[in-house]
Amino acid sequence: MANLSLKLLIKISLLFCLALCMACDSDSETPQKETPQEEIPIEAELQWQLGAIIENGEKLATPGNYMYAYLIFEDNEKFEGRVGANQIKGIFKTNPSTGKISMEYSITQVASLEPNVMEFEEMYMKLFHKITSYVYTDLDNDLKLYYGDNSYLQYQSLVRVSYP
Repeated sequence: MANLSLKLLIKISLLFCLALCMACDSDSETPQKETPQEEIPIEAELQWQLGAIIENGEKLATPGNYMYAYLIFEDNEKFEGRVGANQIKGIFKTNPSTGKISMEYSITQVASLEPNVMEFEEMYMKLFHKITSYVYTDLDNDLKLYYGDNSYLQYQSLVRVSYP
């Protein structure tokens, strides 16, 4: 019975987070794009590993220098990933001519006893929730998801390793 109540509480929390994401409109913080952007490479083998959090042009320090987050974009406009101890899944739409991206997602609510993990997850998700645009550069293999003027989450792609 307690297990069923916990699952119900998690589902209600995820729906609440999804509703919050859909209600937010922060177009005013979107950097202006002069040229069309390239499409985000959609390959199941690519894992976009968080490399830096930039706010107003400055790299932010994370709690205890903990920075474990990645995303995988799939060809059916779905994405999945991990933020600390939690999994994130959702859908996305991009517009390469404007550099806009919209995402709807849910995230698990797993607690961690490791130091700094939960603080990092909270910090990351507050910024992830504000994302409105992207810049992908093939030359640098670099993906920036913008959440404000000169403020973005910067990712580098890695080849995903699958284990049988």
